[in-house]
Amino acid sequence: MVKHIKLCLLCLLLINLGSCSYVGVPSDIKNNFKPCFNQNKSDIHSKINTQGYYVVKEPLQKSLSDNGKALKNNQGEVSDTSHYCTLFFEDGTFLANFFDINEDRCKKGMSDIPQLFQEIAQDSKGKTAKSFYSWFRWGKYSISGDTIKAKWTNHPLSISPNWSAWEVWYKIIDKNTLVEISSTPLHHMTDSDWKNFEIYSKRDTIPKIPARFVPASVVPEPNSWLKQKKWYWCNPSDWKNYRKARKKN
Repeated sequence: MVKHIKLCLLCLLLINLGSCSYVGVPSDIKNNFKPCFNQNKSDIHSKINTQGYYVVKEPLQKSLSDNGKALKNNQGEVSDTSHYCTLFFEDGTFLANFFDINEDRCKKGMSDIPQLFQEIAQDSKGKTAKSFYSWFRWGKYSISGDTIKAKWTNHPLSISPNWSAWEVWYKIIDKNTLVEISSTPLHHMTDSDWKNFEIYSKRDTIPKIPARFVPASVVPEPNSWLKQKKWYWCNPSDWKNYRKARKKN
């Protein structure tokens, strides 16, 4: 719980640094984000539930000597967990590892994602919505059989422009359950980074925790910050139309 509060408050501090700006997306990430975004509606609703989000509840502390099983307290309960939330929009937009950014709930160590969605829907240009859409790990996805292939990139502030982008594949178990089966870096990596990644990948034999569906009465519009970038779109006219529509709303 304490770790969650510290992380949440740190992220809110970065979000609220109004004097800082975002930096341009590196060319290597742009190139690895191909193919371009075409905003066509996917058939994902026939594969999984989309009126809500998916969450992985992963223990923060794991015992390597016990096959990766979570450490538990005296009552047999997991001591602490980290929640990883993902969202798939019907237009092909993807959102990874987001969390509740309501400041009051954050300070109390509370989280209410459905309520966050409601707040964004009610004030789509308010402070919370702007933070939600300009921060976090946004991207896109495609579907191939029973596999969802997603790509995301972070959006760092100019004070700390550490870029990270990944391609993550999820196997569809059923309409309420997904399991991550692959992850590949899309950002620049040094030889040392690649060596460490390969070593980690070989050691990462612990079964992935499934992502479970959580329904929500309201889901935010997919107004990713990436959609403001011309290079992200297949059709420049679609990009212009999107920007015009956003200015009107």
